[in-house]
Amino acid sequence: MKIKYGAILFASILFFVCTRTAHAEVIINEVMYDLDGTDTGHEWIELYNTAETPVDLTGWKFSDGSNHNLNTPPANGSVGSLEIEAHGYMILCDNAVTFLADHAGISGSVIDTVMSLGNSGDTLKLIDKDGIEENVMTYTSDQGGAGDGKSLSRSPDATWNGQNPTPNGDNGTDASTPPSDTTGGIVDPPTTDGKKSPPAPEAKIVAMVTAKTTVVANTLVHFDGSVLSPKKEKIWDGRFLWSLGDGYSRVDMKFTPFDYVYAYPGTYIVMLEYHTSPFPLGADIPDATVRILITVIDPTTVISNVFSNGAIELSNKSSYEVDLSNFILEAGAKQFVIPKNTIVLQGRKITFNPKVTGFTSTDIVSIKLNYPSGDVEAQYPEPSTVGTQAKTATKSYNSIPKVSRVAQALPANISSVPISRSRELPYALIFFGVIILIGGGYVGYRWLKQKKTASDSIESDAVGDEFEFYED
Repeated sequence: MKIKYGAILFASILFFVCTRTAHAEVIINEVMYDLDGTDTGHEWIELYNTAETPVDLTGWKFSDGSNHNLNTPPANGSVGSLEIEAHGYMILCDNAVTFLADHAGISGSVIDTVMSLGNSGDTLKLIDKDGIEENVMTYTSDQGGAGDGKSLSRSPDATWNGQNPTPNGDNGTDASTPPSDTTGGIVDPPTTDGKKSPPAPEAKIVAMVTAKTTVVANTLVHFDGSVLSPKKEKIWDGRFLWSLGDGYSRVDMKFTPFDYVYAYPGTYIVMLEYHTSPFPLGADIPDATVRILITVIDPTTVISNVFSNGAIELSNKSSYEVDLSNFILEAGAKQFVIPKNTIVLQGRKITFNPKVTGFTSTDIVSIKLNYPSGDVEAQYPEPSTVGTQAKTATKSYNSIPKVSRVAQALPANISSVPISRSRELPYALIFFGVIILIGGGYVGYRWLKQKKTASDSIESDAVGDEFEFYED
């Protein structure tokens, strides 16, 4: 019976692990973000399916800071199919008609979407039909492909560098010109049917971070991601070192998603280092690193109008779209928590229906728009200053939650420890202390057992001495 239950338990664990590690393997493989001359309409990226089975991208989105639909062929000049073959390629481009004119004779799927790639750097994402970010990559112009006619291409070891563009072809090979062999002959070019041979297997651990790349100061930012083994299996244990760019850092012994609040506007580099060893050893070189850019903005959202029926109009005065998730509208003694994914486009306005908020004409004498933390972002009527009228509510970043308040907002099961040698060394001491305790306990146990054996022997001799036999 024990063997039977053990087999069932093993099968259950195997099923659990397999279901956790299974995921789509479509990755961004090549990026043409800075062409000679104008970029408009000419930018493109190449996708590669690392899986052994086709993947249907119907319902997927491409994100360059905003989410964009993929046009099903033949919409907007798209050709091919939204299904990407096993070990196949697919092009996503800003203008399919322009792309096909720029690359006459190319085969494979070419899918039209909306695309605006930053010339100095950007973060690009593939989002599946369920809203899951399947692949995220961040690049900077110093990696290559900055206006020199080259694209930014992914190497087999997951690094990026500038190479000759090879849309729907193996990176590092010019698909339009058959390469020569060492004898001056012509080598057969790779086929152009979207079923190229895959790049060499990756031999390194790969780390990925997912988070919104444009966020509002004083609001929660959710950090997630994954670390994959060379076999593309998710790694859960090890040492995960985070640096969030504003002085805050943490180390986790298991991969743990977490939330954080940036107090001040700015552009922050978020770094994740993964170490296989839970303890710092030698030079302590990470097994994988990744970084992304987070732009934190001051929302400059104002209460631009209040209507007599209780409706409230908000205007976004910034040059970014603003996510007002969990912001609070306060009218007298009433409050309305703005639902998740309530977004105001740059330079646009939205109006909250009083039938939804519950506000009435008697409530709107004084209105406030508060951050999720409770700090005031804007109010109506606007507070006056000396000789002028303020555009937005008086706001002090000194009142924005510090790290201590952020920690209170984190789930109770999340362990957060700042990265420092002084905090990491106790783990080694604890480990050796446990070994010493186990060894000491075993020695004590053996000593007590020997003592008891000796005591039993003495008592047995004493009992034997009390009896003597006499013969008459």
